[in-house]
Amino acid sequence: MSQGIISSTKISSNKGFKDSRKSSLVGKDPVERIVLMENHNLAFSVWQKERTRNRILIHIDAHLDFGWIPDKKLYKILLSNSLNEENPPSGKKPLWYQEEEEIMKIVDTGNYLYPTLKDGLISELYWVVPDKIWDILEERAIIKKIFQQILEKHPKGKVAKILSEEKNIVTTICDRKFTACKLSNLPTINENALLDIDVDFFIVNSLLKEIAGITVENKKPWMWPNELITILKNKRIKTDCITISYSVEEGFTPLKYKYLGDQIANLLRNPNGIT
Repeated sequence: MSQGIISSTKISSNKGFKDSRKSSLVGKDPVERIVLMENHNLAFSVWQKERTRNRILIHIDAHLDFGWIPDKKLYKILLSNSLNEENPPSGKKPLWYQEEEEIMKIVDTGNYLYPTLKDGLISELYWVVPDKIWDILEERAIIKKIFQQILEKHPKGKVAKILSEEKNIVTTICDRKFTACKLSNLPTINENALLDIDVDFFIVNSLLKEIAGITVENKKPWMWPNELITILKNKRIKTDCITISYSVEEGFTPLKYKYLGDQIANLLRNPNGIT
């Protein structure tokens, strides 16, 4: 599994960096902070190093990436908070410096949002799924089932209801509100949000086919980057940090469409090119 990050700016751990960076209206203002990666689990590391705390996350992805991690392993991951300390306590070395490779074997592309939430990095999550996955009832049932399976993995918490409506599916996981919807149903968000995009969002249009093992190699994008950004612009989404995952190595995005990740980043940096 590749661990490389190609970023528009070097990952910073300087105190106050996040607070000094202005928010941008997506599709209107150039976004200062964009990080591209092959494997989506590296977003967790990015948000930790940014000192992200209690932020709304807009997760635009065909998959929720919220697999459960046993408590013992989760505790080890959360010790990596010491990375954010300029002077770690005596005898406590920054875990991400000494054991990053080991940690990234635990935090994978299917579960990185779980430690993100448990570490207090996000306060609320919007999972934006491809339109066809939302518009077909059998596909939407898979989304509800994913929420149900997550809730069953957390018996210690309060039993949460899953509210399924025409425009969204809402539940509470680990005391955080989770909302699944398609892009056009994403509500107005009045605060600065983290924007997290997987290129497979443009390719995967059926969870049922994916479960059946049907590959994406011959699929074409159902939406293009300029269309996505135009909708986010019209919704006046604000952000100061965007993570973009190619997801080629694990087979979710065909190699020939990897360039879509770069295209998204370029349009976000230079929004004047959006039509």
